Amino acid sequence: AEAMNLLGSGQHVPFMGMANIRRLTEKINRGLLLEPEELTEYGDFLRSFRLIGKLFEKNQYQTPVLYRYTRGLGEFHEITAEIEACINGHRLSDDSSRELRKIRGRIRTLEQDLQQSLDKFIKNPSVAKYLQDRLVIVKEERYTLPVKTEFQSRIKGNLIDRSSKGTTVFIEPLGVAKLNDRLIMAKAEETAEVYQILAGLTGMI
Repeated sequence: AEAMNLLGSGQHVPFMGMANIRRLTEKINRGLLLEPEELTEYGDFLRSFRLIGKLFEKNQYQTPVLYRYTRGLGEFHEITAEIEACINGHRLSDDSSRELRKIRGRIRTLEQDLQQSLDKFIKNPSVAKYLQDRLVIVKEERYTLPVKTEFQSRIKGNLIDRSSKGTTVFIEPLGVAKLNDRLIMAKAEETAEVYQILAGLTGMI
């Protein structure tokens, strides 16, 4: 009766993040990590406790029984604030940790250096004539140039992949191999750091 009166007055209970909460809780109980979007959803669910509490506090004289129920809800300020601070959209923000910010800064620098190095090859007429396209193509995590198969011996470097039709080979020029190695290592470090942060947030829940 109290709920019907509340809804009849045009108010609604701010339930959030309810759709998958049982599945996400079971996932945590199995020792698995929540992904960023799942953490956001769980954070919404926990934040709704506070909003629900405020709603029934405001209407406590009209809904005394429901108000007593809501007084048993936790508030979880620390968890929800940490989730909001660490997650931006569907990924961890750079500022989730000092280490992650440093690693991602290094990744961006390496990617720019690789692009600039390969742009020099593309703009060099003696190299460009051997290319299928004047593009930088990422193959198997390595930055490569698409070279016409018949000219593959003209570009010194590592053959990373071939096109399905066999007309193009993807070559990593010798001059960028070390940069590629450093980029792959930095991305592995990023993955490890992201895992640690997600583990920490899931552990808080």
